[in-house]
Amino acid sequence: MVMRWYMTDFPRKYIDSGDYMSAFTRVSADLEQILFEKLFFERGFKLEQMERWTLSKFVQQNLQLGLIDKKWIPLLNEFRELRNKVIHRRVFLLRLVQNPEELEHARKLLYAMCDFIDKTWVVYKSTPELEKEYSGLDR
Repeated sequence: MVMRWYMTDFPRKYIDSGDYMSAFTRVSADLEQILFEKLFFERGFKLEQMERWTLSKFVQQNLQLGLIDKKWIPLLNEFRELRNKVIHRRVFLLRLVQNPEELEHARKLLYAMCDFIDKTWVVYKSTPELEKEYSGLDR
């Protein structure tokens, strides 16, 4: 069995340094990647099925297939909502960092997402075909 996981050293450094845009971007990317990999490696979904999916769709499919525990639903939904505001609304992050209470809540949410990513492993049986297909995804 092969086990894959992500370490959240970089996003945590971004949070610690106050670089919140980088933190949100990196946590979002790592979250989507690990949810993608769970579907790809553990359930055999193809890239073509998932290449235009949103974070919501990745979360929904992973939950539906029992790949992540339902206890994470509130955290994932809260992060998704805040992430969408930060990423898609230009001035939201500027307002967020000016409000100490909201900023502290966002920091805790980012750290909680890092914990989720750290605890989420992809476990599968490797085959040459599977690894070849995965290695071609970045082309």
